[in-house]
Amino acid sequence: MKYSSTPRLINTIIFALLSIGFGFLAIYFGCLVNPFLWNITGSPIDNMPTSGSVALYEMFGAIGFAGLIISCFGLVTSVKSLLKSSDDELVVKSFLSYIALGYMLVAVFLLNAAWLYRLTTSNFGYNGIGFVIVVYILAVIILLIATNVPLVKILGEEEDGNKTMSLITGTLAAANLGLALAFFGPWIRNLAAGAYSNSDLVNLKYLMFFLMPLVAALIAFLAKLGYGKAIKTGQTLKKNAYLFEGALAIDAIAMIIAGVFSYLWREKKISFMTSVGGSAAKNSNWLEFTVMSIIVGSLIIIGAIVLVILTVKPPKAKLQKQGK
Repeated sequence: MKYSSTPRLINTIIFALLSIGFGFLAIYFGCLVNPFLWNITGSPIDNMPTSGSVALYEMFGAIGFAGLIISCFGLVTSVKSLLKSSDDELVVKSFLSYIALGYMLVAVFLLNAAWLYRLTTSNFGYNGIGFVIVVYILAVIILLIATNVPLVKILGEEEDGNKTMSLITGTLAAANLGLALAFFGPWIRNLAAGAYSNSDLVNLKYLMFFLMPLVAALIAFLAKLGYGKAIKTGQTLKKNAYLFEGALAIDAIAMIIAGVFSYLWREKKISFMTSVGGSAAKNSNWLEFTVMSIIVGSLIIIGAIVLVILTVKPPKAKLQKQGK
């Protein structure tokens, strides 16, 4: 037994606290605030947000749901590790949950640096966009170091990379499911509210931003299951990589669709980027958002294509390792 009861107990306490924290974000924004941002009537919150944007609070809700999923997994494995004191693998899984949370936050900060930077700048009357982008990039670098160094120490040098990819695909699945859940409540609430100004277009946006992450989450989860089986068998299966790359491509397509929506309905007051909803929701920066959505989404698609090519024709060094 490598790990004593102390780190097992500490992990349990930390993940319990993380579950409570992310759970609060999920319930408050995902269940109490976001469903009523567009149609405030019937809101259970007396003081609904009056600044920021729908997208900002959707992001908070998505972070809450995704963090809750990962933290609950870490909590369950930590409790199991206490009950099975001889099983060090459970402790390792709980440690990897910290890294999964780090990767999730890396994605959040990276997207805010390259794509969603106006959520926390001009929407609050702050024009120092360049400074904010630099801060996000620094946060990404710090988090990457803080997550990858422990990852290498925990897993060592993997020949097949199955454990690392299981972690990445699991994180991708949780992040997408969190995003889907964040948009599900508002979509259902708006349908129940009946007809309102541009309700067909607004409901279509909510539906698309719910369905596409949900599909990506399911595909990423299948990839995680595949990598989990590969860990046990010691095999390297290309289909798992294809599933991961497919999930990435779907996320990228969703980003491009968000930009297309911004272009098509630029004259209508239905932007999620600029307001908490209602009559003021018209995006004066629609062209910028459209262009950045297409650029960032296209870069992710190109990256997914490159990964597909590397999957079909792995580097010679990797082939030699597989042949040994």
